[in-house]
Amino acid sequence: MRPHIRDVAAARDLTEEDIKPVLKLKHEEIGHFCERHGVNAEWLLEGKGHILKKAPATIEIREIIEERGP
Repeated sequence: MRPHIRDVAAARDLTEEDIKPVLKLKHEEIGHFCERHGVNAEWLLEGKGHILKKAPATIEIREIIEERGP
């Protein structure tokens, strides 16, 4: 899950300080992160479905994931 969080952070130009709470992987922080940044929780947790709730920005994050590799 942390790599997914970092992918969203890179696409959204979030700092390490911005994502520090969600990197603790506490349920409440994960929920806040998903709501705040429009992230699909199913993708964040399981890698399934669209990355974001709104599809157009999905392409930007996909490109970052592809650059990062497996």
